[in-house]
Amino acid sequence: MIVADIIKAGQKLENNGRWGEALTLYERAHKKHEQSSEIQKRLVNAKTHYDVIRRYSDSRFIQSVRQTSMRTAENIYSEVLLKIDSYFVAQPEWVRLARQGLSNLDVALQTPTFREAYLQGQSDAEVNYAFQRMHQIAKQFRVGSRRNTFDFGVAVANGLANDLGIAQQVVLFEFINGATTALDPYSSYLTGDQYADVMSQIDGNFVGLGVEIKPKKQTLEIVSVIPNGPAEYSGLKQGDFVIEIDNQSVEIIGGESAADMLKGTEGSLVSLKINRNGSTINFAMTRRRVDIPSVQESKIIDKKNGIGYIKLVNFQKSTATAFEAALWKLHRLGMQSLIVDVRENPGGLLTASVDVADLFVSRGVLVSTKGRNPREDFVHQARTEGTWTNLPLTVLIDRDSASASEIFAGAIRDLNRGTIVGETSYGKGSVQGIFPLNVARGGIRLTTAKFYSPIGTAISDRGVQPDVLVQKLLKPDLNAPLEKEGNQMIQDSILKTGLMVAIKKNQ
Repeated sequence: MIVADIIKAGQKLENNGRWGEALTLYERAHKKHEQSSEIQKRLVNAKTHYDVIRRYSDSRFIQSVRQTSMRTAENIYSEVLLKIDSYFVAQPEWVRLARQGLSNLDVALQTPTFREAYLQGQSDAEVNYAFQRMHQIAKQFRVGSRRNTFDFGVAVANGLANDLGIAQQVVLFEFINGATTALDPYSSYLTGDQYADVMSQIDGNFVGLGVEIKPKKQTLEIVSVIPNGPAEYSGLKQGDFVIEIDNQSVEIIGGESAADMLKGTEGSLVSLKINRNGSTINFAMTRRRVDIPSVQESKIIDKKNGIGYIKLVNFQKSTATAFEAALWKLHRLGMQSLIVDVRENPGGLLTASVDVADLFVSRGVLVSTKGRNPREDFVHQARTEGTWTNLPLTVLIDRDSASASEIFAGAIRDLNRGTIVGETSYGKGSVQGIFPLNVARGGIRLTTAKFYSPIGTAISDRGVQPDVLVQKLLKPDLNAPLEKEGNQMIQDSILKTGLMVAIKKNQ
């Protein structure tokens, strides 16, 4: 699509309030049209609307703000700015951070859920007057430092408290969120619950139902069901569509907000209405802690040629151990060559991807990182000669392989250790650190460094280029035998090509 067509399509989505879809459209367009200032502008605007609407559709966030005093909010804002100043990969543009907080408030003041939570009884005229006064206050500041940024947020918070009676901490939380989201797409403020969720994911478990979902306009599609979770025990299946959650229609509340409703405290109940092949089924289940396996599948997919297959869905603390266990299992089954599939793998821990790559490499640099803070500069070397350094290797990637997946694929490619098959990867060549807050529950996710492949190639916005370029057609059906003619695995063009590459390596 040309830029004009993208803008036209985006405007239609915006006018219908479909900010999540607009954001996705602009993000994809930005990759192809990096120089377009109009797409960049609309991307930022869509993200602002999307983030604000999500925040005020989240009862946990609203409750967290209400339980926070003005003094604590000021301390959180101050600490967040300090951590940005100390650890962010680039020198912060303080005026940009302040302006994003202001933009958040512009959107919030027009958002029904925000007004319902904090502006009941206030007329449009009163809100518009306060809006104008807020921008008058903003014009009095020349923001150029961390201190100026803090003072700016406090001044706006005091002004809105006087004009509309909004608690100052409510306003400050928009500046806290604005300060982090203005940095880059990967940095964010984390409430206490969100921080706990992130740390659980790093450890390889989370509280929920045990499903991977894809939000759509009217439903949530269940992409996969995690073994031994509440969803599996209750009978949910891949291909089901969630149409109601706790008697609320997904079509009305939107796919992204509905996805957030699946989360909750351990032991809490949730009811779902599912569409399965045109039939409606009701489910009730209890949220609990679910272990997320890194290795989704490991099997011999071609017995004649001894081709093993391992699907990695993330990189977490237990990944290298689980991956090596899968290798030994396949070895006992007669594996002569291996395909590692990291398609749609969003990444995870850098150290986990290094540990997996190290299983196949005897020497050399696996990845290097460089940040503004010298403590973020590392060169990760292969440590010891592993058992699997002579095993023929093929790695499958696609446009959704990101971060740690790209570290793994980049190391295998640059060190000539295997063949990369598929699409150019996502291009998320940055490292994020998770920093807990000292003054309150919660934390901050910050981009602290950029990473580079063994030969020094930057991954950011470029991705890993495959040795064999293949366009993705269908996702694989891992439960179907590969030999069966006509099944989805045969039609999966990337896997089919990877299999041919692996067979050729054995000859």
